[in-house]
Amino acid sequence: PSQISNEELGKMSIEEVNAYRAKIDAEIAAIPKLVPASWGDIKAAPVQLTVPESGGNVTIEITDSKTFQQ
Repeated sequence: PSQISNEELGKMSIEEVNAYRAKIDAEIAAIPKLVPASWGDIKAAPVQLTVPESGGNVTIEITDSKTFQQ
């Protein structure tokens, strides 16, 4: 995202600061998401992790193959 120094921000009007914040928000929203938003909810994420109590290999299983269709 774009960056403006604190000094530059201090010289801007409220309207200019709000416009700048809107620009940053739009830039952040445009960044491609590598993980679907639904995965932010552990109960809804189509992933199952198995971690053995004794250690060893962790198993990750995708429980919904449609998640990765484009």
